[in-house]
Amino acid sequence: MSRLTDETTFDLANHSLITRANLAL
Repeated sequence: MSRLTDETTFDLANHSLITRANLAL
């Protein structure tokens, strides 16, 4: 379960970075 939480957190952080990159373009 901890692993799943870590993956979810990573996905959310990665999504935020992608969103910021798109806004920066």
